[in-house]
Amino acid sequence: MFDAEQNTFNYDFGIRLEAARMALRLSPNEMCELLDCARSTYTQYIRGNTMITPYRLSPLYKCGVSSDYLFFGDKRNLSNTVAMSIEGAEVVAKSEREKPENRGRRT
Repeated sequence: MFDAEQNTFNYDFGIRLEAARMALRLSPNEMCELLDCARSTYTQYIRGNTMITPYRLSPLYKCGVSSDYLFFGDKRNLSNTVAMSIEGAEVVAKSEREKPENRGRRT
């Protein structure tokens, strides 16, 4: 049961991380620069295959994206700018993630 819960948590985190990128209007490469990670690593984060080290999220916090949102979906601490565009970005991120070529290990 824990594995299923962990997979769901990682999947949801990946959707929210990608939605945050879109809401901030960053390209994938710009997001990688912000998080100081390789593009392949970022892909693993958004696919839910690897969990990000929390200290790497500090730059996102400075941009108005709270860790409460990324980890748990709590939107109360998002900056106004991010909050206004996050809903639509989540829909797009989830749609992109559900494409067969983007599913990763999630079943």
